[in-house]
Amino acid sequence: MNLYSALRFLRYADHARALWVDALCINQDDDDERNHQVRLMNHIYSKAKQVIAWLGNVNGDAAHAIEAAGKDSTLHWSELLTMCDPLSIFGLLNNRWWKRVWTTQEAVLARVLTFQCGHISISWEIMLGALRSFNTHLSSTCCFELQRDWTTYHDNKLSFFMAIPDLLWLVPIQMGLEDLRLRKYSSSFCQAVLNFRYRDAPDPRDRASGNC
Repeated sequence: MNLYSALRFLRYADHARALWVDALCINQDDDDERNHQVRLMNHIYSKAKQVIAWLGNVNGDAAHAIEAAGKDSTLHWSELLTMCDPLSIFGLLNNRWWKRVWTTQEAVLARVLTFQCGHISISWEIMLGALRSFNTHLSSTCCFELQRDWTTYHDNKLSFFMAIPDLLWLVPIQMGLEDLRLRKYSSSFCQAVLNFRYRDAPDPRDRASGNC
């Protein structure tokens, strides 16, 4: 269902588009084929013209708020959260894509990484700017009051602000993908496994394969 939704938004209305999708292009029920394809992932992601990370049919206002934060680091999140339902922001920043071990390869190896949120495309550079903005503003005095003034908000906003500590833990780890993209620290196998050990892997062996 998630793939069907993604393809509906990724297709072009007036001409053909070539896409490589692992769920379609690899027979997931054939272990031999999967093992063979795993060895090609490095080549596929590093040579692709563009790698698209599908974050779902995200609320458009939430995606625009992320864009605004990514483009202007001076915007306060107390202002940004008036642009949309705060829970939509939480859903976008807490999306399962950020937690899967295999998406590490997608992010690190891609020449051009784009996040697709419904009809809206957000570049990695803009997303990284938004993550840095969130981490800076919610950790400093300018927007820190959002974490304590819960009683002034309705239930949906209250739920979001209770989730802020979780996001403040998660966002720096998300930003760590940029260090690997720029090779700011050792990208050895052991280092990669250590840095992304928190990511979900249905098969324990994926923790090794997904970080190669």
